[in-house]
Amino acid sequence: MTGVLPTASGTGGNVQGFAHHPGRHLRRWGTVRLRMTLWNVAVLALILGALGGVVRYTVQADLFSLALEHPWPEDRYREFLAAIDTAAGRQSRIVEELLFLARADAGGLARDVGPVCLIEALEEAAEAVSRPGYPGVPTKRVDGCWPCIRLESIDPLLMVEGSGSELTRLFTNLLENAVRHTPPEGTVTVSAMVDAMSVTVTVTDTGEGIAPEHLPHLGERFYRVDAARSAGTGGTGLGLAICRSITEAHGGRMTIESKVGEGTAVRIRLLLCPLRT
Repeated sequence: MTGVLPTASGTGGNVQGFAHHPGRHLRRWGTVRLRMTLWNVAVLALILGALGGVVRYTVQADLFSLALEHPWPEDRYREFLAAIDTAAGRQSRIVEELLFLARADAGGLARDVGPVCLIEALEEAAEAVSRPGYPGVPTKRVDGCWPCIRLESIDPLLMVEGSGSELTRLFTNLLENAVRHTPPEGTVTVSAMVDAMSVTVTVTDTGEGIAPEHLPHLGERFYRVDAARSAGTGGTGLGLAICRSITEAHGGRMTIESKVGEGTAVRIRLLLCPLRT
């Protein structure tokens, strides 16, 4: 950073030069600060990527060692193998979500945007979450039953401006969160309302609801209303933070309303794709 900051000596970056051209020096310093931020994010990504492998190996090694220390029957070993797979998968998912948020912090979202068919993104998300064995809701399958996900009268011609993969991830996270906290006999409903040049997508569930004191904190990283319950159902505390990051990167807004004992409604406002002429 030599010559960028005003110094007591030297040319081009001294105090006198700063006094005569403060804007130029501040712009140069801002560029360096941005480069430093992007470099830090890149380094963090590399560290977290490596950490994911280390964590997965450590979890597997520890559980394998514990299993081998005891001469248990075959079904008991199978339980350990299942525990290994669940724990390692959870740690890997946390690392991947942290990498995604690091990319969001560096302004790396909504780069490759274009027209996205809203109903197609929603259908893809609903199909992913409803699939047996989906990692975000591993304990919700009860006697073959899942909460019903219902898409309500969404215009198939609605197009939003954005990244198809990121918007699909946004809706997948929202549906996953709704299904996780809705009983098997409950319902998760998705609707869309157009207003001028935007559309508001609402995901409503008939779950247990959220107390008012928690609502302002939803979307904060690692914030969970009930940490023990969320951990047991596959939650990481990062899903809504990712939803907020994707929404804001697309120039939208996320709001959440909830009532204990009745359910929760998450609203995502997105810009409609402008008509091409």
